[in-house]
Amino acid sequence: MADDLDLETGDAGASATFLMQCYASPKNGFVVLRAWPSRSSRCLPSKTGKHSHAKIHLDMKYQYENICLATHNMDVPNIKKNEFQRWPKSLDPCTCVGYPEEAPCSCL
Repeated sequence: MADDLDLETGDAGASATFLMQCYASPKNGFVVLRAWPSRSSRCLPSKTGKHSHAKIHLDMKYQYENICLATHNMDVPNIKKNEFQRWPKSLDPCTCVGYPEEAPCSCL
């Protein structure tokens, strides 16, 4: 039984991206296009024939457009937002930047 386990391909569930339907992507959200996370400006439904497609416009230096089926999935990057607080200058140089929920560290 233990010989059937493949521990080298185990996953902790922390992927860099997750799947979301094209039409469900929010305005000014992020999508992965050409292996790069990009901010999408809008998602428009276009009616070409019987199938509805979704166009994703990307705001970058150059404007790109990606067309895919509205019900197909696109990669969306996992984005974690950290807010830092800057404290006033003190004698300890390590206490000027830190997480808001933690106490300042003392390196010295």
